[in-house]
Amino acid sequence: MPPNTGAVLRLSNSSIQVPEGYKVVSNNPKGLVALAYNASLVSSIGLTDGPAINDALTLRERAQTEGTSGYLLTPEFQGVTTVAGQDAYYVAGPIDSVSRIDLFGFVYDGNSIDVRIQVPQQMPEEQRQAIVDATLASLTLF
Repeated sequence: MPPNTGAVLRLSNSSIQVPEGYKVVSNNPKGLVALAYNASLVSSIGLTDGPAINDALTLRERAQTEGTSGYLLTPEFQGVTTVAGQDAYYVAGPIDSVSRIDLFGFVYDGNSIDVRIQVPQQMPEEQRQAIVDATLASLTLF
C-alpha cells in the first residue's frame, strides 16, 4: 500500500502523513499529540509520542493500559503486528455506538508512540483498511 500524500503530523520522534482531505487540528512538533480530522468521513487520525511510562510492560500489557481505556465500549486486543519496523500492539473495535478505532502502539527509543485511526462503524471494510494501511505506511521514526 502506498503511503498517504496529505498533510504531515510531526512530533518529537515520529511523523505521519494523513490522507488527502484530512485537516490538521493539532500539530505541535514539541507536543505529545497531533490530530487530523476529515469532516466528510467523520474520521480522525491521531499520533501520540511521549516518554514511555514503563519499558518493562509487554505489548499486551501496554495495550491493556494504554490502548483500551477511556472509551464507552472497549476495543479488543488483536495481537502483535509490525509498524515502521517495530513490534506493535494492535487494538481494534467499536468505542461507542457510532465509531470504531484501529490503534497501534509501541515503544521506540524510550518513547511510547501510538497511531489511532477512528472511523464510523458503518464505513465499508475496504475503505477503512485502505486508510489504515496507507497511514501506517506513512509513519516515520527518527
